[in-house]
Parts: sequence; C-alpha cells; structure tokens
Amino acid sequence: MLKAERKHRARDGRGRGTRIRQITAAALICLAAVAVSAAVLTRKPPEKEQTGQQERGGYLFQADPGEITCVTVRPGRQEPWTMVRGEDGLFQLAGERDWPVDPLISDRITDALAHLEYTDIFSGNDSEYGNRLQEFGLAEPQVSVSWVLENGQEHILHIGDEVEPGEADCCFMVVDGDGRLYGADNGTLQDLRVDRSALHMVPALPVRKALTDRITVRNSAGELVAAWELTGRVTDRDAADSWKITVPFVYAADEEMMRKLLDNAGNLKLGTYVGEATEERLASSGLSRPDAELEIHMAAGSTGMVTDTGVYDVTDWQEETVTLMIARRQDEMTDYVLYDGAVYTMTHFSLAPFTEADPMAMAARYPVLTPLDSLVSLTVEEEGQKDTHYEISRMEDGETAPECLKNGEPISYESFEAAYQRLLVVTVSGVLPENAEWGGTHTKYTFRTVSGGTHTLWLSGYDEMHDAVTLDGQTIFYLIRNGMTALP
Repeated sequence: MLKAERKHRARDGRGRGTRIRQITAAALICLAAVAVSAAVLTRKPPEKEQTGQQERGGYLFQADPGEITCVTVRPGRQEPWTMVRGEDGLFQLAGERDWPVDPLISDRITDALAHLEYTDIFSGNDSEYGNRLQEFGLAEPQVSVSWVLENGQEHILHIGDEVEPGEADCCFMVVDGDGRLYGADNGTLQDLRVDRSALHMVPALPVRKALTDRITVRNSAGELVAAWELTGRVTDRDAADSWKITVPFVYAADEEMMRKLLDNAGNLKLGTYVGEATEERLASSGLSRPDAELEIHMAAGSTGMVTDTGVYDVTDWQEETVTLMIARRQDEMTDYVLYDGAVYTMTHFSLAPFTEADPMAMAARYPVLTPLDSLVSLTVEEEGQKDTHYEISRMEDGETAPECLKNGEPISYESFEAAYQRLLVVTVSGVLPENAEWGGTHTKYTFRTVSGGTHTLWLSGYDEMHDAVTLDGQTIFYLIRNGMTALP
C-alpha cells in the first residue's frame, strides 16, 4: 500500500474500469446529478500492507471555505440538489427563487469540504478495489458531493458503507482522480448527507412563555375543543397559580401541569421548510382542511435576559398571537403545519401536549390553590359557628418574619404556617358522577391574594363519607369528609 500523501494529486483523467462515473464539466456550474451505479452491498476492505510507521489520517484538502462557490449533493438515492454562492456571499438553492440556504447548514457543508479529512487509507491503488465497489457501498454511496472553487477546480467525493457495520464511526470514501480508498469519519458523512428540505432557513416561533396568557385548540370544524386562560395579569406575582381551564369545562388548572404546558409552548420549533402555501401544496399536505388549529396569545409586556457581557437586557413586546394550522398527514413522527404563509414540518410529539391534551388531567387536584407567600387574607365560614378571619402582613424588607392576625388578634405565624402548609397538600378523592347531587354548603373558604385576586372553596355534603368540592364556583370533584386541616 502506498504511504498516505497529504497533498491531493492532480486529476489525470484516466479511467478506473468499473469506477464510479465522474461528474462532468456540467458539474462546474453544479446543475447536474452525481451519477453512481447500483450493486449488492457487502463489506470487507482490502488487506492493508503491514509496514512500519504509517500515517493513519490527515487532510485531503485544506482551503478557505469562502473559496467554494458551488456545491452539488446527492444524498443516497434521492435527487441531487445544488447551492450556489451569491454576490452577497450567501448560498442560494439553484433553480429556486427566494430560497436562501440556512447559513448554519451551508457553513457546515463548506467547512467539511474545505477541510476534508480522512481517518485511514485502506488501499493506495484503485486496481485493488475498482471492480469491487459494491463491497464498500461505493457503487451506491450514502452521499456523493461535487464542489467548485473560485479558481475553477472541481472535486468529487463519494462516501459508502461503514467500515465496521454498526460501529458508525468510519465509512469508506473515494475521491475522483485519486486512486486511494479512504476511511472517512462518520461526522463528515453527517455534515454532508443533507436533505434538500433541510436547507431553507426556518424562522423561530415568537412564543414568549412569560407573556403567554391564553392557549386555544380548535378541531377540523373550527370548534373549540380545549382552552386555557390566565385569570390575572402576566405581571402578577401569583400568575403561575391563576390559570384556569375554560374549554371543555371551566375549572382551575393544576399549577404543575400548566407549567409543563407553558414549557412546551416555549419550546415549540418549526422543523423543515416545505414551501410556500400554494393551493397545491396545501392540498398535498392536508392543510386545505387542517386537523387542528393551535393559537397561543401573548400579552404586551417586557422580558429580560442576562447577556454574555453580564448586562441585564430588557426587551419590550407588543401583544401578539402565534397561530399554527396542523395536519397530521406526513408520518407517525411528523405533522405538517401552516405558519405565516408557508408550510413546514413539526414533530408530532411537540404538538401532542396541546392537540391531544386531556383537560380533566389538567384540572387542579388541590382544593387550596393559593401558596402561603401569595396569601393576604383567609376567611373561614363554618355552619353554626362564628366566621374566622386571618390576615397576613409582611414587611417590605423581605427578611422580617410575617405576622398573622386572627380576628384582629396576633397569633403565632409559625403555627398558622404549619397548618396552612398541610392544607396545601390536601387532594381531592375522586371525580363526581355526571348526574351527582349534593346537599347544602357547610364550610366556605375565601382566599385573597397579593395581586388582588380571590379564590373560593365551598364544601357541601355529598354522601356520608364525602363532600362535594366547589372551587371558584365550579364543582367537579369530591373530597373525603373532614379532610381539610383545621387552622389555629
């Protein structure tokens, strides 16, 4: 075997017998496909000559990525695509108007080509393997790439099967005009094997979790099937505790479940760009009659973040709504969505928390919704007894312990805190039957919060062992009788 050379040999135009056909001069403008022949795949590299010290890897090419003017990629059996560098230095997909290539993708490709590495040399002479291309996956490569430099030089490579099946760390590679059989790092394959659909720049969805105050889902008929709404303001100190389900029923939303839903909203990302929303494309993607519509509304407000320099940067936002029309038509993993006049893909799993949400599972299971640090006052009215009124006062310094008044008289805040914390963990016992009936209310709680909000909790006799729970006027659950902790 020939010792690996760092410098790429000039192409001499000689044939290889059964070698892969080269991309001809038409590829200089990168508008032709990379031609490959088909064969059965088996794998066994030629026996390597056992010599003394050998170079195991290096660079086949080293250039400035900015010198690459044109690239044609054929991923596997798919149709090839071509990107051409424009006068502004950015790449454009050839033959497509207004389709700039995402710089994150084009930079990755040109950098891999301008610094093309090999990890090993398995043969220094194509006569040893030229009639065995199918054994290395090179008769039908995983990817074939041609690229042109500013000086007019053209290079073509083909990457085949893994050297060790299942290892996924090294693949066979050949370069037109170079008789050697190389090993290419799997990272090179991943950088170059790019589908056309991944090239278009994809906008970020402007969902600001901190300012979200309404989420709605409609079905294919345009009917509301799920909705969540913030009852206060996004700037309220207790905003996280103030969400309620408004469709298909009205009830307080569980804080933890709402937090997860808002996290999902903030993490929504468009997948790949499919194309402009033409009538034909909408029909082919199922978006002429969408399966669902997801709408996320954000209130006007400000968000802040710490910059790389350590400065806290505040951005003001106007009221805004993000609307996604959804068609579950592509495959089990991916949906089509219509957003801002274009069709994209999105993972089905990112949309499922909204389109497949179980509102009942998101209903608050805790009758007491107001955390202690959000509580200003609490009034308890028990049948046949005098009303009890508690008031919590806190010092503005945030360090002095709060004070608690019971009917105007000081009591131990620590005692009240301990009892109230036990109230916060009381959970309902189950869901009332659809036609359930209950008696009169025997206990009422009225919670007032730091933001001026109010929550009411009424307990009414349901059967000998349970009470019906009415939270903010809505009755869905029942609670074991005497399940509420007594306050001091």
